[in-house]
Amino acid sequence: MRKLATHSWAAREALARHEPFETYGAFRAVDGYRLPFGTRLPPKWRARYRADGDGVTYTVLSYRTPIAWVLRSGEVIIPDVKYSRTTTGHQTLLYALTSPTHVLFRDGHQDWVEVA
Repeated sequence: MRKLATHSWAAREALARHEPFETYGAFRAVDGYRLPFGTRLPPKWRARYRADGDGVTYTVLSYRTPIAWVLRSGEVIIPDVKYSRTTTGHQTLLYALTSPTHVLFRDGHQDWVEVA
């Protein structure tokens, strides 16, 4: 699995393409549904993640907590939950999952990320 710097352009590209990766910290993304996972996800969202289980094609984790997931239908689920300062930093990168036109910003310039 690719190892990337957490706030790097490469991490944003991997998110946009729904590619698995690890970082040198607590942020990572994996294919599919991930068990076991941390207990920081509130009960409402924990139940939703479990219910979505077989339909989850991509999961983004901060530490061991799912902070976003993508369903087979293409729907992106991002729980509206506030966590630690570190996880909040990870959550700021999640825009890359939802860009409808697949335009990301790099060094003040727009770049296209081709998504298959």
